[in-house]
Amino acid sequence: MPIVASGAGAIFYLKAPERPALPRYPLNPSMHGARTRRVPGFHGEKHMAMRKKTMQKQIAEAVAQANPSDQPIVTMYAVTGSNPMFMAFLGVIWTLMITQYFFTVTQQAVVIHRASKLTTRPKEVVHVLAHAQAASLISDVRLKSPWSSFRILFPGERETTRLNVPRVWRAELEYALNFMAGAGAQQHH
Repeated sequence: MPIVASGAGAIFYLKAPERPALPRYPLNPSMHGARTRRVPGFHGEKHMAMRKKTMQKQIAEAVAQANPSDQPIVTMYAVTGSNPMFMAFLGVIWTLMITQYFFTVTQQAVVIHRASKLTTRPKEVVHVLAHAQAASLISDVRLKSPWSSFRILFPGERETTRLNVPRVWRAELEYALNFMAGAGAQQHH
């Protein structure tokens, strides 16, 4: 939030602009100027996604492969762990200790992909849940800056897993939570 100083040390805070509603993500979004970085030791299509739009394109392609009749509405990126700010000090060791996920709310379901630790590309689908079911498995949502978090009880697990969502994906997190909550409310009526 911008800060404006005026007068004898007075500080005024400007109201942040309201976020527009997220548009539906196209299945194959136009990626003009999308950048990727080559990962040493990998060849062909093994590129590390360096931009959010590149990640969104890769997950849209993975969803299309898994179910050509489904289309993503919104995708968000999340990592496991307790406190990403603290864990970041561990550098590469942190990368080996976490699990990365992509949560994609599609027209038909919520698709959860595990992401590669080295390239951040979507790997295998670990869960496919109905919208209302996914909403019922999420708890303890904390919308903060720079990392938001929530807990999810993955099917077949006994304990919830904490997932952290970076600030650049917060709008998608809010949209996905609202969408799933609305789907759950519609199913109960």
